[in-house]
Amino acid sequence: MATVVKGQIHDGVNGAWIEFGTFTLDPASIAAAAQGVETVTITGAKTGDQVFVNAQALPLMAIMAGAKVTATDTISLYLNNAYDSVTAVDIASKTFDYMLIHLS
Repeated sequence: MATVVKGQIHDGVNGAWIEFGTFTLDPASIAAAAQGVETVTITGAKTGDQVFVNAQALPLMAIMAGAKVTATDTISLYLNNAYDSVTAVDIASKTFDYMLIHLS
C-alpha cells in the first residue's frame, strides 16, 4: 500500500488544515451480504480528525460504506458486499482518494 499526499490547505487562524491524496489497497474478499473492514496508514491522522474516502472504481457488488480515523496514523475503511447475498466479492487492488481534515 502506498499513500501519496497530493496537497494541503491550511487555516492560519484556527489551526485546522485539510490534506488530500490517494492510496492503493487490496482489500480482503468480503463474504456474501457482509461488511469488510480494512486499515490504512496515513501519517499525521489522529482520532477526532474527519476523513472522507472514495474508491475510484469498485466492482458493482461492493460499496464504500464509510471511513473513520480509529487510531493515530490509522484509518479504518468499511466496505460492504450489500448487493450479493450468495457470493463473496473480491474487490482486488484499487486506488482510493481521501480528504483528511485535521482539527486544531
